[in-house]
Amino acid sequence: MIGKTDDLKAFKNLNWMNDSYLFGGNHKDITTVIVGDSLYLKLDSLKQSGIMSLVTFGDSGRYRQRLFVTPGDRISMNLKNKKLIITGKNKPHYDFFIELGSLNLVDVSFNGNLNQYKKDCKDIYKKQIEFFNNYIKNHKSVSTDFIINVKADLKFKYFSKLMFVYKKDESRVKTALEISKEGSHKDTEEIFDSNKYFDAITLADFKRPELLNNASFKQCLTSYISNYFVDQNMENFSSEKFLAEKDFILSNFEGELQNYAIARLIDSYNSFSASQNVFNLKTLIKEYKHNFYKPSYIAKIEEIVGQLQLIKNTLSEEALNSKIMNLKGDTIFVKDVIKNTENNIRTIDFWASWCGPCLNDIIKG
Repeated sequence: MIGKTDDLKAFKNLNWMNDSYLFGGNHKDITTVIVGDSLYLKLDSLKQSGIMSLVTFGDSGRYRQRLFVTPGDRISMNLKNKKLIITGKNKPHYDFFIELGSLNLVDVSFNGNLNQYKKDCKDIYKKQIEFFNNYIKNHKSVSTDFIINVKADLKFKYFSKLMFVYKKDESRVKTALEISKEGSHKDTEEIFDSNKYFDAITLADFKRPELLNNASFKQCLTSYISNYFVDQNMENFSSEKFLAEKDFILSNFEGELQNYAIARLIDSYNSFSASQNVFNLKTLIKEYKHNFYKPSYIAKIEEIVGQLQLIKNTLSEEALNSKIMNLKGDTIFVKDVIKNTENNIRTIDFWASWCGPCLNDIIKG
């Protein structure tokens, strides 16, 4: 990419979001040279075509643009007068999401009726697909990869909206299946048919490893395994549910899809029910970790292994022999705190002598 700007700060804060990592993130292998108002930028290690997001902010504002990129692309960017313009030999690949946004479709909000919510979501999806079909008809130069990836992106964004029901002023987004079980939707007289609601989606729809660089597909893959394909009557994040999800993934996926689903399973249960699933998590990691080879996967699993060691007081010798001070001003070892308060919850408040808010909390305590 080469570029020109009247907002140099925006060039210095330029990020390319890459969703092929376990949780997505800024593309790591990148070369950036800025001279005056000009930019030269190169993304190394970009191995496959896909949708990326260009994100930046400067003195003139914030900018975000999704575009389909291909290894070997040469892109020109002009960021002037508070406008971001991207051109290049594959310009139709870069313009699609901008032109799609011109439809000004309003996000659907749940009003208490799941059937109506699903209908509203599908109406938007149909309009997007109609626009997409006209776009590729009018831009015959777009690649096959573009058609496959963008069509899938629209599809799985739709399925993501069906699963995760947005409602204004709600502190937590609920799944459609949660709402159905609660009976908190207005159409309670009609039996909720999850198969019909989710358009009879099947496992075959998810056996697409080529889409593992698409955030919407990845979100749908993990959420549908947990909430739809595995027994919905099991308690969420229970040991029983963990083992059921694990067996489902190992039985139905292979290769990269299996690696991704297992890594997300480990992370999810570590985040929400680690103490109840310590044995399950440690066992699965021990059995499976040799399959991971992508750096983002390995780094996350190593981080989780470290976190699991802290559960049930499995602290390192160095930590156990650390000295701390109690509210009475006595200096004691961490291991003595644990020993003297066995079977109780221990809270250790770490603070700094130079920290004003910390001092205030100590005084209040």
